Amino acid sequence: MTTSRDFITPVQRGRLPAFVRSDYPAFEKYIIDYFTWLEQDGNALQILEEWYANTDPDNMVEPYVSAILRDLGWTWEGSLAIPKNLLLKNLRDFYLSRGTKKSFEFLFRALFDEPIAIKYPRERMLVLDQADYASESRVYTTANNRLGTTAAAILADLNGRKHVQMTGIVSGTVATIESIQILLSGDRAYFQITILEPLTDFVVKEDVRIESESGFIIERLHNVMTVAITDPGNGFALNEELAVSGAGLNGVIRVSNLKGGKADSVAITAPGESYVVGDKILAEKIEGDYGFGFYAKVSGVGANGEITKINISDFGRGYRVVPPLYIKSPTGSGAKLQIVSGSIGAVNRIAILQPYVDFDPTTVAVELGNAAFEVGETTIFRSRAYKDRRGVLGENSILIDSDQYQQFSYDLVTALSSGVHRQIVDELLHPVGFIRTDVLKVDRDESLEVAASITANVEQGTQTSLIVSIGGDGIVTLDNDYIGTL
Repeated sequence: MTTSRDFITPVQRGRLPAFVRSDYPAFEKYIIDYFTWLEQDGNALQILEEWYANTDPDNMVEPYVSAILRDLGWTWEGSLAIPKNLLLKNLRDFYLSRGTKKSFEFLFRALFDEPIAIKYPRERMLVLDQADYASESRVYTTANNRLGTTAAAILADLNGRKHVQMTGIVSGTVATIESIQILLSGDRAYFQITILEPLTDFVVKEDVRIESESGFIIERLHNVMTVAITDPGNGFALNEELAVSGAGLNGVIRVSNLKGGKADSVAITAPGESYVVGDKILAEKIEGDYGFGFYAKVSGVGANGEITKINISDFGRGYRVVPPLYIKSPTGSGAKLQIVSGSIGAVNRIAILQPYVDFDPTTVAVELGNAAFEVGETTIFRSRAYKDRRGVLGENSILIDSDQYQQFSYDLVTALSSGVHRQIVDELLHPVGFIRTDVLKVDRDESLEVAASITANVEQGTQTSLIVSIGGDGIVTLDNDYIGTL
């Protein structure tokens, strides 16, 4: 509002014609009194004088600011968590962004001062081959020129996204370089170079030319180890690491898959006592192992019921880990039995997680228990793997249900009941053709007040489509106003 005003009454005197002032003094007094009344606070002249100030959102004068909001389509009659002038200034951007995550976040901050999250069930919906598959090719060279100015300039060109390539002097193979890292091993230094897969292979231990617009350097290409299984052995576990000696740059090779096998026999390590012929011998189920079928019986006992002989009816199949055995006997105790097998836990595949580099294939040794391996050499280490587990049923992947789990749906996650915000969201934000599921989030830190807080929220509106998420660990679906026990 204005702090000073320009009154017109003082200058109004003398403005009437002389004959009016002399012949009609009552009329003159009426005019002066009328303008004096108009100039009083709250009357027409003050309103006209202050109209511009009143319609300025920064001044936030009621009822003008509320009237402007109504004229601009704002229908919310409840209280606001932000000043009305701030809402008015951002209303245009809010309308232009309606239906986006930003618009939901703005609305809930403006009305309730509450954070929200928008999640799309389609991101958790099962889609075959949805996981991201990535491949990477790396070569390893000497790093004799790593301290030179040319090498520094080439690295700077890489960081500046300029083209850098390497060319085999003997093979003529050309590959585009994506990155270069310097690795140290003892007193040796290596360039680990990530490249785009070339059309042809390099030659082992050939010289290569690494160049950019800033110059070139010459380095020697090192050999990269390959390992083939010649004898799978037995008795191994997943992720056991192979022991490798004789390489200049060490890596990591682990068992990635085991062959399923069967029992060959059963060793009696402790005969126990009080067993009888016919007692059943079974294999315990090991989580993650798909072996099954082993079945045997006690076929011979001593004078005190100690086990002397076992008859195996089914040797089982598919065991990757030797399962413990147990005896179903109403009287016997103390016996310990052990499966003997030459096939369970055999190495089926190995994974080279980080390659061994710079070695003599005639002297290098690769060992793992009773398994045997053959060492080879190549020039390019290629890794291929899924970057995530999307599209695997049961691992954050759900079958389409044409309701919540479909392409055109979203979850609105907030600590407020849907009855509080449903109408304003429907009017201002909800995209036509989409299905919305309201998710009521309850913070785990407030677990002692969970039931009371949910009940209070539910009383503010009917819950027709509500999911309660407690600490992000689980959901409870509600079809009516009753909460029940959480």
